[in-house]
Amino acid sequence: MSRYAIFLGAGASAASGVPLQRDLLATFYGRRAGRQPLESFARGPALFFKLVFGIDVARSEQLPRFPSFEEALGIIDLSLARGEALRGLPLRSLDPSVPSLATIRTDLVLVMADAVRVATPETTPLRQLVDALRVIDKLKETVFLTTNYDTLVDIAIEDSFAASEDAGVESAVDYGFSGPASGAVGSGA
Repeated sequence: MSRYAIFLGAGASAASGVPLQRDLLATFYGRRAGRQPLESFARGPALFFKLVFGIDVARSEQLPRFPSFEEALGIIDLSLARGEALRGLPLRSLDPSVPSLATIRTDLVLVMADAVRVATPETTPLRQLVDALRVIDKLKETVFLTTNYDTLVDIAIEDSFAASEDAGVESAVDYGFSGPASGAVGSGA
């Protein structure tokens, strides 16, 4: 049973150097401004930003104009839910040179993941917190609730368990559904 609960908001990840969700896209494309070619997973979202928002990702002076990650994802999700193409971006595409909205959505998530990956240092305050809880033998009694889009706390817990006597546990993180994570940290078992 969990005796302690730690609620994590955006500040927990920002303290580790991870961009806030409103800055993710500008951070990702800002590192690449003026340099071509983009990674293949970044090209579809770049076309989306050009057609929908008039943003050329190769021009660094336009980077502050980016929508937030949630805004961009919301527009794509709304188009997909309604079954509507968006500014020349089809729902489905048989032409590999024209990305579909579903492909752009997937690639947008990869852009976000890469922005987080690059910005995350080796040791984070969240990792230090998890390690401190393990040292005082409180980690197994603690549940973490997070509103963050990243997995920094998940990684900190997994790494901490991998370095401990519980290394045989398949997953130390319980995402709230039955399966291999049952009985892990925060599951109440």
